[in-house]
Amino acid sequence: MNELKEEIEENNRLFSYQVYAIARCGDDVLYVMRNEKSEEIWRIYHLTYSSKNIIGFPKYKEFQSCTELGKYIQNHHF
Repeated sequence: MNELKEEIEENNRLFSYQVYAIARCGDDVLYVMRNEKSEEIWRIYHLTYSSKNIIGFPKYKEFQSCTELGKYIQNHHF
């Protein structure tokens, strides 16, 4: 969690979400988030371990459901 907060911009809307780290594989970390409407958002972030990221980093892949995430993981053989 601390690393994600270090890497995203201070005005990023994630700071208003509830964010939980679920799993890690190398530099990729799976997070589940709850937005203002209590909707779940699943994201895999590729962390850079740098606090001086250029705009657009860290990169992430977003999923609207756990089912969608599961299919992605199965197809990418993590």
